[in-house]
Amino acid sequence: MAKFISIPVTSLGTTLIPTEGLVTQFISSTSIKLAAGGRLIALTMAGTATTAALTAINDAALILNGPTLVPVVFPAGQTCTAIVIS
Repeated sequence: MAKFISIPVTSLGTTLIPTEGLVTQFISSTSIKLAAGGRLIALTMAGTATTAALTAINDAALILNGPTLVPVVFPAGQTCTAIVIS
């Protein structure tokens, strides 16, 4: 059964990302890159502690015995403001 994480994006709403083969990368204090399902995903972040936001994404993706859709809960003061999927 496929598993997804849902990422809240202030400019778009919730975006679903498949966790199979998910690769995450911290780029800068305002950018996180993901690769999943054969697509590249760029997240634009606002607030502080982007590394904590990356940890929240990884934690949601690694829940083994949970639901098939796991919401990403960013730390207080951290938001995803935009997402680009290519």
